Amino acid sequence: MGLTSCCQDHVTDVHYSEVLAAGFSCSCSPETTHLPVQNPPSITNVNQLPIEMLREIFMKTIEVDPSSSVCVTNGPGSDGTLSASPPYAVVLSQVCTLWRQVALSTSTLWTTIRVVPSSKHLVSQLHWTKLFLAHANSHPLNLVLKDCKSRSGSATSSGCQEICATRSILALFISKAQYWRTIDFHISLEALDLLLAMTASPKRYNCAQLRSASLLVSKSTCGKLPADHLSSPVGFINGTWAMAFLATTWKFLLASPGMSEITWWPGFHRIFLVPPVDMFDQLERLNVHYDISAEELLRILAYFPQIKKVVVTNFRLPSITIKADSARSPRLLLDSLEVLYLKSSVKVTPLFDGLIAPSLRLLELHCLDSMKSCSEDGLALKRFLRDSQCRLQKLVLDNC
Repeated sequence: MGLTSCCQDHVTDVHYSEVLAAGFSCSCSPETTHLPVQNPPSITNVNQLPIEMLREIFMKTIEVDPSSSVCVTNGPGSDGTLSASPPYAVVLSQVCTLWRQVALSTSTLWTTIRVVPSSKHLVSQLHWTKLFLAHANSHPLNLVLKDCKSRSGSATSSGCQEICATRSILALFISKAQYWRTIDFHISLEALDLLLAMTASPKRYNCAQLRSASLLVSKSTCGKLPADHLSSPVGFINGTWAMAFLATTWKFLLASPGMSEITWWPGFHRIFLVPPVDMFDQLERLNVHYDISAEELLRILAYFPQIKKVVVTNFRLPSITIKADSARSPRLLLDSLEVLYLKSSVKVTPLFDGLIAPSLRLLELHCLDSMKSCSEDGLALKRFLRDSQCRLQKLVLDNC
């Protein structure tokens, strides 16, 4: 695929040279630069070091970030081919024979896979996905599947092809369900049956290692998600039975003993009209990545009595104005909340006025450029901290 030369150059210039600078040389490649003989005797030929030590040197030198160890690109609208910056595992495996052995024996380098399904590149995507899954062995997997292409229907030829691509990748991921650590799936309704089938065989597809889950079922693109994509037949065909599918799937995922984090999507509350009281008790972290108002966020937080960390990245919808003589709802008490991260373009006063968090340790408020500084928010923040009586250790106010 024309990847060898660019990968080799990349490593020679950056990562490999850093390893050499640390006091090591390599004699497995004719292009390798050796250190002069007069260098101190402490210099050791890298070939004389055990593979385990080489692996640790590489991992420490490049400071591997799991989020960048991807096998395909993940941006909406991309064609799904290999990224211009190949994952470290692929780069390392093409330096030379020795470093290839290091890469192939370091399973953790292959455990994060991100795929944007594409019928045009399906063969290549299946190849790389299988390769990464094989080299990951039995290590916990971080999987991302983003079917972000907008489709008006599945009856068209192109629609069927894209759905087949999504189903093919999802089937591979499901085959390794027992190794899932984090999953982030955005799929169309036509692929939901694969997840439902998985729930019918809990012994075969036991997600005992699952820690974090995000499941979005929508034909809309990531950036054009309706405010409530589960409420109308436009987002779902025969949505009534789809709700039952989603409820079964989520109950299966939430049953994982180590499950501690989920991402909440609009309309999620419609899946469980009357959720079991203890369904979300074990969850400690909540992510909300769609446009949301203070009122909706407070309603959602009420589901999570044991929540410790809340991340809201699109606090954009204006709150409903409440008249002075109107009765206010009781403030929501979250005893366990320790971290609150907000990225907002509207006033956050309604949220602070509706919440009490006595265990809060870290509060970050990032105001977008479109949001003007508001003294009302400042006063609300003071009231919130005073009434919560928390021992705040870190307060970050960015552009506020």
